[in-house]
Amino acid sequence: RLTKVTGVQTCALPIFNLSDGLDALAGGLSLLVLLACALLGYVQETLLPIAVALAVSGGLVGFMRFNMHPAEVFMGDTGSQFLGYSIGVCLMMLTQGESIYSPVLPLFLLGTPVLDTAMVIYERIRSGNSPFKPDKNHLHHKLLRAGLSQEQAVISIYFLHFSLILVGFGMRFVQDYIALTVYILIFCAINEEIGRASCRERV
Repeated sequence: RLTKVTGVQTCALPIFNLSDGLDALAGGLSLLVLLACALLGYVQETLLPIAVALAVSGGLVGFMRFNMHPAEVFMGDTGSQFLGYSIGVCLMMLTQGESIYSPVLPLFLLGTPVLDTAMVIYERIRSGNSPFKPDKNHLHHKLLRAGLSQEQAVISIYFLHFSLILVGFGMRFVQDYIALTVYILIFCAINEEIGRASCRERV
């Protein structure tokens, strides 16, 4: 159990910081996850994650008003890591212990940030670079290079993230290995499609 808890927090803490590359991107993704956590807590009748998720969501809505493009205020490392920590706490309360949900569910709820971070690290290692070396290969960078405006790129990532949350919600009660297999297949499909888009950019 400790390994699962540590894994969720280790994953959640940095990924929203890495996703904070466009105005309102990390905040919007976090808001989607928090609202999903509140809904899952309601279904499971677990009050504490509902309270945490809604409290943080309320503050985030007020922040998002001034973080939309062109942003007047910015989240920074502290803000994104606070969101990652809060989301990690909610996910642990929902999926650990006497939970009715699959422990694979956090992978779907963390959705786009996890997939984006995994793909970027893979590409850096494949290119012979350090996995911690900054570059311009995040999903939002690729969408901008493909010709999307900043607002279009953010909305596209919102849509992808919301879709992953819906898939996770639909698979919240299935066996762990089935949920994990579906997640890996989705990861491979998205990675393949983004790879094709990158090739078209170079052409």
